[in-house]
Amino acid sequence: MDFAFREIDNSYSERCVKSFILERKAFLFSNTVTRANARAFYYSIVESCKALNVAPFLYLVHIFMVVGNAKSEKDWDGLLPDVVYLQSAKDYIHRLSSEAKIDPKRTKHYILQGTKRKKYSVY
Repeated sequence: MDFAFREIDNSYSERCVKSFILERKAFLFSNTVTRANARAFYYSIVESCKALNVAPFLYLVHIFMVVGNAKSEKDWDGLLPDVVYLQSAKDYIHRLSSEAKIDPKRTKHYILQGTKRKKYSVY
């Protein structure tokens, strides 16, 4: 046997693919190909982080903080999940959470809403 360290079963592979299989129904609700590609892009980032034991939320915060400064190929390679240093993202989240204040005068619930989109007909 050439690879004695390899497992005989494929349960690890099945566990990795399971989350994608569960996500495929959500891809059906992407109205356009661009949205489906964006969803797949972020999904692949999150799954890569999980595979490398990197916190996906911290990684995305870090990427959104520094991606504008990436100019060269070396800069882009430094943003990969296996080489990134997430302490700056942790500090940023901690600073935001420590500065957040509750408005005592507010009586209504906070509702996050996006901009109104033009409704497209399927037909």
